Amino acid sequence: MRYAVYFTPAPDDPLYVLGAQWLGRDAFSGATLAQPVCAGVSAERVAEVTASPRRYGFHATLKAPFRLAAGIGEAEAVHAVAAVADKLAPADLGPLQVTRLRDFLALTPVGDGGPEGELAGTLVEQLDQLRAPAGQGGVTRVPRGLSFRQAALLTRWGYPFVFDEFRFHMTLSGPVVGDEGARVRETLEGLFGGVAARRHVIDTITVFVEPAPGAPLRVHSRHRLRGVAATAVAS
Repeated sequence: MRYAVYFTPAPDDPLYVLGAQWLGRDAFSGATLAQPVCAGVSAERVAEVTASPRRYGFHATLKAPFRLAAGIGEAEAVHAVAAVADKLAPADLGPLQVTRLRDFLALTPVGDGGPEGELAGTLVEQLDQLRAPAGQGGVTRVPRGLSFRQAALLTRWGYPFVFDEFRFHMTLSGPVVGDEGARVRETLEGLFGGVAARRHVIDTITVFVEPAPGAPLRVHSRHRLRGVAATAVAS
């Protein structure tokens, strides 16, 4: 069993409703959903393109999936997440847009990175005691294609895209290229439209659970961020 700390909107938030519909699964209920039509791309191909993100559910990774360290149970882990959430301030994402990241499509904030990077880094650090280290169910090998920096982060923190390598994104597809990628992107821009363009705020973090290797991840619990953002003092 693995656990992850993600950002996902509330189940009745229009952004979540659209994201779950596009991926074809509701991570809160586990229900399979009918996916929207994508012009020029078959329904079967849309299902294939969304298969990987569908398993994880509509989300943005803050602390990637990990196995619990020896001696730590689920209740203790969830309590630790709640305790950290109590001290963290909400992070303003601003509007989102459909973006190509390498060979896949995702929703990302418009403009440069904001407070979400610091929020994610804090969670990675402060919850690391929950994670099984390499050799105890953690990372045992480094995948190809990572930079030296990413490989070092993977070895130390169990995930290569943290701290300076972090970029907030809500994955919408697996690899899509060429004309197919253009058609999928056009569909996504039309689907999310004004909903993505609204201001979005990370005001909760969500614990997801993977009950068995390869199984779909499900929402376990949501935790409100109750801290107060620091304010600049005028000189």
